[in-house]
Amino acid sequence: MTMIPCRACKAEKPEDEFHRHTNTKNGRHPSCKECRKGERRAAYAEKRDTERTQMRAYYEANGDVIRQRSVEDKRRRRQDPAYV
Repeated sequence: MTMIPCRACKAEKPEDEFHRHTNTKNGRHPSCKECRKGERRAAYAEKRDTERTQMRAYYEANGDVIRQRSVEDKRRRRQDPAYV
């Protein structure tokens, strides 16, 4: 297995410790999964109020469609346990 250096923590890690990313030369994201999780959490914490406002507005505008899709998915799961 190929070892790749993480750009954030600088540690050499196996290829499967990185998310796939088709736009890079080696096909993997430059940050490892663990560092990327930290980056995403920090970014969300900074924009938390804005994102919550946007999610709430989307749900208010599309609530009927979202609820209907949820009902259909639940019905499909009950009928076909292999449905994921």
